Amino acid sequence: VAIYRDKTIADDTTFKPLYNRSLRTLDFDLSVDSLEITNAQIGYTERHQKENRGGKLTFSDLNAKIAQVGNTYKNPVVAEIHTVFMNNARVAATWELDVHSPMDQFLFKAEVSAFDAGRIKDFVRPNLNAEIEGTAHKTYFIIDGNNENSTTDLRIKYSDLKVNILNKDKKKKRKLISAAANIVIPKDSKNHEESFNESTGKTPRNKTQSVFNQLWISLESALKEAILPGLLKNL
Repeated sequence: VAIYRDKTIADDTTFKPLYNRSLRTLDFDLSVDSLEITNAQIGYTERHQKENRGGKLTFSDLNAKIAQVGNTYKNPVVAEIHTVFMNNARVAATWELDVHSPMDQFLFKAEVSAFDAGRIKDFVRPNLNAEIEGTAHKTYFIIDGNNENSTTDLRIKYSDLKVNILNKDKKKKRKLISAAANIVIPKDSKNHEESFNESTGKTPRNKTQSVFNQLWISLESALKEAILPGLLKNL
């Protein structure tokens, strides 16, 4: 599956329901005992600037088992997902949707193996005018959300983190700003080998954006708290 998002074009600001509501408001009964996705590939390209074609994120070897899909079951829809992010990090996730919750309650839990941050340079460089280096050795997060907001609890262990801020043509590093950023950003999560940085992020739901946007901004809020707490107001 290839997905392309051109952010240089004005957004469609109509209401985007979460999957809970989409299933709950069907005008017919739906009962699918189980669904299975095997060895799927997803590529997501997002473009923020007219000067380039955007950056791409990939999920390969995606396998998922989804139980009780529909609006007739009392229990939540549960998806067990395993995939490889950017051909580098293994991701194991569980996604629970309470279809009968008026608030569209959901829970998304994930565990990410060691990840080389440099792998996302082709996405970060065109979209954020930046480069990121370093290793996230292990990441765990839980997103508890609904149609109004979400709370994300995150634990991450990383090392050798470095950020380079680029100029507008993406070719040269802005040395002064990059140096200032790297003074504020902790290079490592903690000195102790078994220690993790822990954080909690809270995010309002943007009802004009997709389900996956809510998952991303929820994770982003907790990552900023874990790595960039002193810069939060400026990001």
